[in-house]
Amino acid sequence: MSINYSTNFRLSEPTRLPNMLDSETFAYYWNDAAANAGEQAQFSDEVIEKIKLHKAGVLKDGTEWDTTNNNWRMYTTSFANTNWFKQFYRKWAPAQEHNLSVRGGSEKMSYYFSAGWLNQEGLIRYNTDIFDRYSLNGKISAQILPYYEVAHFILEDLDKAISMLKSSPVEGKNRISKEVAQLCSRVALYEGTWLKYHKGTARVPGGPGWPGAKMDYLSGFTINIDSEIDYFLTEAMASAKEVAEKFSLTDNNHNVDWTNTNIFDNPYFKMFGDVNMTGYSEILLWRQYNSQFIGHHTMGYLTQGANSGYTKGFVDTFLMKSGLPYYAAGTDYKGDVLIKNVRENRDERLQLFMRAPGDYIVTKNPNKIAPDPGLLEIKENRSVTGYDVVKGVYNDIAASSAEILSTSGCIIFRATEAYLNYIEASYEKEGALNGTALNYWGQLRTRAGLPADPNVTIAVTDLDKENDWAVYSAGAKVDPTLYNIRRERRCELIAEGMRWADLRRWCALDQVKNYQIEGVNLWAELYKSTRYKDKKTGKDLLVTLPNANPTVSAKSVSTYLRPYQIVQANNLYYNAYTWTPAHYLSPIPYDNFWLASHTNSADNSVIYQNPGWPVAPNRGAL
Repeated sequence: MSINYSTNFRLSEPTRLPNMLDSETFAYYWNDAAANAGEQAQFSDEVIEKIKLHKAGVLKDGTEWDTTNNNWRMYTTSFANTNWFKQFYRKWAPAQEHNLSVRGGSEKMSYYFSAGWLNQEGLIRYNTDIFDRYSLNGKISAQILPYYEVAHFILEDLDKAISMLKSSPVEGKNRISKEVAQLCSRVALYEGTWLKYHKGTARVPGGPGWPGAKMDYLSGFTINIDSEIDYFLTEAMASAKEVAEKFSLTDNNHNVDWTNTNIFDNPYFKMFGDVNMTGYSEILLWRQYNSQFIGHHTMGYLTQGANSGYTKGFVDTFLMKSGLPYYAAGTDYKGDVLIKNVRENRDERLQLFMRAPGDYIVTKNPNKIAPDPGLLEIKENRSVTGYDVVKGVYNDIAASSAEILSTSGCIIFRATEAYLNYIEASYEKEGALNGTALNYWGQLRTRAGLPADPNVTIAVTDLDKENDWAVYSAGAKVDPTLYNIRRERRCELIAEGMRWADLRRWCALDQVKNYQIEGVNLWAELYKSTRYKDKKTGKDLLVTLPNANPTVSAKSVSTYLRPYQIVQANNLYYNAYTWTPAHYLSPIPYDNFWLASHTNSADNSVIYQNPGWPVAPNRGAL
């Protein structure tokens, strides 16, 4: 056991108070600004003279009584010269702090207790309050359980929350509701599919090479993994259905014509960038912004490129409106020489949420039309792949510039995910599409402008022609039905931050070796665009290796833009992506090991490292 005591005394002072203008200088600045704007002076000569007299001590008060309006004169008719920061802030304030801690334990249990007292006087001159903080902290570490049991606890906690929360809507859907907690199908589906597709590896408790097997406290550990998989998938189906049955999908009026300003009024498109999202049926929880308190600059960046973009692999995933993959016989696929052709006659989600040259960017003050992709813009505005993201754009002046604050809402949870979770969980559990799954899937496809029956697509899906990592699990191809379920999820949750978690739980990255990320077809026609020429000299601004300062990838490596093959020096990704399985799980930071040891040594910690990672600082995967 060890006991530690510490104390300190300190003085605090304002870090940096603004150096305020005096009232006379301020009045002159304001008058100059008004003159520059073609307006009358805000401070009259009479008021400025009174300001001077007040500064000189002739006039004692900083304002006077307005007999006409029966109140004190304010703002441009008063003449005070007060530095309010100096008036309200003290030069310094004292504080003292005392802390006592006790720690100890054994191999299977460790404990830590601490108590502290902080006494802090404030910097505000006229506030006599003194801040006293008493803190008490305790921690006992005992037997550690495998992670899938943590998933059990999470679901149990969410069940308790469901029983206590109010039903939606709560505070305009800006606060958590019963139905948000019922979206626990996300947790259950993740765990169920993780166990299923990582089964037989060290990443699953009880699997070969599982590091937990070396821990004494897990020496008697057993698991029926198939039973656990069934449990989580069953839970995912039940909770997903609870939500899906309560909330309908937002309508798509099928206006996907970007040369028509009415596209911004398509409810399905507008939902993702609206200022007030309360009225959209499928939104469960969203964050509201307000220009007076907090906003963001997302709109301005999305209208330029936002240092992002869809990959060619993603764009290829979208079906034709007929429900057929683009490569199937008899489709009206227009090819990818022009960006607008890539979208034509495709799944309406691609048509709505990917920009093409000539599209309206914003129609309100002023109308703004999309040029060719900004491949050469500064980093924060660059179009990385040439396939620009417009999901979340709102038709407002704020969307025309990154400098203008925007207040469009941010979706946190959509009921749509419950539809997708049920479809996937039911097929993973039952091996077939039941009536409920077909109903949910049909609703999603119909909204996207596709035939409701997924079998139209499944029957002609050729997995060898699909450029999607989700074709695989654990290095082997899945069946066409399951792949199309994954396709639906990918296309519906486009640009919503779900893809990385899905690929990991599906174990869908084992086959990724020497994979090059590609974007738009640059070297067919797009490279001729005047946007990539110097406006004065006409010089070509598309520079490739081996020339100095390259700006795009060379035609010799691919006709498609390759963002990671532009610069070779100090570029880990120039020679493509190759997956390391250790990255399915993140490494546990080194300091956690000695913190979870009764001797402060990582060598006898009670926790164990994730497979493929060393117990050492600043090291990569093994």
